[in-house]
Amino acid sequence: MKRIFSITVILSLILPLLIGIPNFENVSAVPNSTVFANKSIIEEISVGSPAIDFNITDVDSGITYNLSQFLGQVVFLDLWGTWCGPCEISLPYIEYFYHMYPDEEFQIISIDVDNIETDGQVSSFRSSHNMDWIVGIDYDESIDANYGTGFIPTFYIIDPTGVVRWSYVGINEETFYDEIYGVISTYVADDAIDPAVELLELTNNTEFSIFDSEVHLTANFSDNWNLLEAQVRAEFGDNDQIFELELNEQNGFYTTSLSFELDPLKLYGLSSVDFYVSVTDYFENRVTEIVTLNITEYIDTGEPVIGEYSYAINQIDDKKFNVDFQVEVTEDLFVAEAYVKLYIGTSLKKTAYLEFVNDTHMEATAYSLYYINANPEEYTIIIEVIDAAGNIAELEIQHGESSPTVPSDPTESVTFGSFFIFISAIFVIGLTFRKRKR
Repeated sequence: MKRIFSITVILSLILPLLIGIPNFENVSAVPNSTVFANKSIIEEISVGSPAIDFNITDVDSGITYNLSQFLGQVVFLDLWGTWCGPCEISLPYIEYFYHMYPDEEFQIISIDVDNIETDGQVSSFRSSHNMDWIVGIDYDESIDANYGTGFIPTFYIIDPTGVVRWSYVGINEETFYDEIYGVISTYVADDAIDPAVELLELTNNTEFSIFDSEVHLTANFSDNWNLLEAQVRAEFGDNDQIFELELNEQNGFYTTSLSFELDPLKLYGLSSVDFYVSVTDYFENRVTEIVTLNITEYIDTGEPVIGEYSYAINQIDDKKFNVDFQVEVTEDLFVAEAYVKLYIGTSLKKTAYLEFVNDTHMEATAYSLYYINANPEEYTIIIEVIDAAGNIAELEIQHGESSPTVPSDPTESVTFGSFFIFISAIFVIGLTFRKRKR
């Protein structure tokens, strides 16, 4: 099949009437391999007719398969090309069915009908699109002669007796899955068996802190067919933490191993945490097991430590100023809240919340303080830090105890110290002027 097919693919998308109509007609089963018919190039294969046998060689393994060897199984036949957009759109659906059913019940055969393409091209495309089923190229165009419609993708479903039960040209994403499932489920029963948890281990070093709240999970699962997904959920009420598990199939088991961090703030006050490990197959059968992790060593009795601090008074205009703070805070668990409070007397005038800018330093700005209410030196500053355990560290800064940061632009900012120097200078000048006047 030549690349002129791209034109026909576009037409098949534009003209809905060209999209094949599925046929679910119930035809009597024929019990043996004599069902495979002969067909000339001009005839069209139709739903309800015996499938025509063919050989196809897999581009990677080099194994040659015969359609007739899959009697007793449902076969999904896919005619496609690597350059075909609608063909690529169909692949996630086909892959889902590949994992959904076991090999002894269901086979997929994808045949590239563009015989100009090479094994290498098709193999590369296959690898990037997870096409783990049989994939070959119709080099002599014999399969296209029997099954081709002039458009790709073209699909067929062949029942266990070798009779074509469904065909479709193009892809309608809204109905594609339901139609295929409707045909396959006629011949292959749904999986009704729950997966099983064969091994489940959850470990930690029992010494949680802000720097070490790691949990390691190892699990083995099994299923009579195939598993879809697995996850572990650490239960904290409305703030559960959920981690998806990557499943690796090996020797009939699905294994997973994952290390993950729990939120230390959620752990405080608990002596244990329940973990719900669940695994689901393609038919939504699910098994969930609960494992409890003891965290009795998760203790925090120490207060946060407030280290060095500095602040700068930034004059905005003749009525308003801001105060910028920098504070060093260290804590063995987790700082839940930290802020600077500014009082005049016993009256709280402003609260500024401190936020970490690196592992140990926090910053905050108290905005829009007004000279009309009080001069900067009349404020009492209190730094307060609360950790996740509720331990509180508090530091009160009295005027003159600190060494405030002096802003780089003295025309825009003034510190508590410089403010006093300014007032003193005016006082001295006033006295001097008064003496001279006398």
